[in-house]
Amino acid sequence: MSFDIAGISHTALAVADLDAAMSVYGNALGLTWARPQQRAVSIRAAAGDLTTEIRFTYSRQGPPHLELIEGAADTIWAPVSGLHHIGLWSHQLEIDAAQLEHRGMALEVAGLSRSGEQPSGFTYHRSAHGLRVELVDAAARAAFERWFAGGDLR
Repeated sequence: MSFDIAGISHTALAVADLDAAMSVYGNALGLTWARPQQRAVSIRAAAGDLTTEIRFTYSRQGPPHLELIEGAADTIWAPVSGLHHIGLWSHQLEIDAAQLEHRGMALEVAGLSRSGEQPSGFTYHRSAHGLRVELVDAAARAAFERWFAGGDLR
């Protein structure tokens, strides 16, 4: 595998109100936030392909960073109480996703490219015990680091 569990890049909470969560966790934990993003995200899940809007931010402090994500109730990003997922950088997303599946972490969703290729950008995997792991394509790491430092996420 081309990722290391010791190198957790982020932990994430799925929240109902991004702005309120930023205020609560920023005050409680002394965190500052990268500029919130709103994106249309295309995914492939067992139920089929879907494009949905999400809003998210990461703490500027880290790693590991704290991600707050607000999504629709009928998606993987529906608000939940407690930890939503841990995130790891992957240098070989397709290979690592297949290995996680083979080792008992079922693929929940995979990001889709504009041409419909998947996985693209990220995958989410879930164990029978409830832990969700997001693999994030390490090709995006430099863009995220610029964003954490105050730049734009592109």
